Amino acid sequence: MDEAETIAQSKPAMVPAGPGRWRPRAGEDAPKTCLCRWRQAADGTFFPEPFPYRWAQVTPDLLRELGLLPASEDRARRETLKRLAAAGFVRLARISPGCTLIDLDSWQEHVRRCLEDPFYWEKGGEAFRKYAKANFTRK
Repeated sequence: MDEAETIAQSKPAMVPAGPGRWRPRAGEDAPKTCLCRWRQAADGTFFPEPFPYRWAQVTPDLLRELGLLPASEDRARRETLKRLAAAGFVRLARISPGCTLIDLDSWQEHVRRCLEDPFYWEKGGEAFRKYAKANFTRK
């Protein structure tokens, strides 16, 4: 299956089950984590609204929400994502010259691996070698 087919078949794992309530899609497990944004209700209170899709457009706002965008480093952080994708750590899909999507599930899985292994990015380690080979060796 190519990237276009994967994106076309991607559906959110969670679906609305009532005001402010969600349930897993039939036949799927609830994810352990999700990205969401705060939405204001009519009474002035706020509620979390999960991103509706597994794929999201890479924008400065999303980079900031993922923890990848200190002020004025948009381009550098986009390059970090591109390098992680080239090495197979996350999945990106460039759907037009100015639009790149990220598979949020792949991002969460990458963060989980990093959190579980404090030595994940040690120089000389498997992840470091894979990243360097995909991005800094001549092809």
